[in-house]
Amino acid sequence: MTVAPSDVVPPLRFGPSVLAVALGGALGTWARAGILELSTVPPAMIPRRVASSAHVLLMTSHWSGLIPWWLLSINTVGVFLATWLLAGPLRRRSPDDPVRLFAITGLLGGLTSYSTLIVDAADIKQVSILGAAATLMGAMVVAVGAAWTGYQVARR
Repeated sequence: MTVAPSDVVPPLRFGPSVLAVALGGALGTWARAGILELSTVPPAMIPRRVASSAHVLLMTSHWSGLIPWWLLSINTVGVFLATWLLAGPLRRRSPDDPVRLFAITGLLGGLTSYSTLIVDAADIKQVSILGAAATLMGAMVVAVGAAWTGYQVARR
């Protein structure tokens, strides 16, 4: 079997596009890790009134205490920003433009983490299958709402 020159995939070049995605991804992942680290406040630092209400919530609905609220918030903001940028300021840029690759694929791709959400949902599933399903469905509904809002804001 002969291979036509047009069928050969060119080697990966370490150019501006790869650098843009790598730099953006590193910054986005670093930002997410920092936000999630800040979100894990030691129980001793939580005011007693808040700690007792959180304890009641965990005792009455255990699976809901496993919902990764900070991650859901980060993902929602990331979806909003990506949609706003793609429908607004980056609308006329080519998909392989280094600025677009840095901002969308790199920075916001690193900032958001739906794979971590799936892992967290698997933990919730150990306690409640319906809780895991509700968490994932809720995340999808909120993400679609964030995308719609980002599009509407960009179009104004």
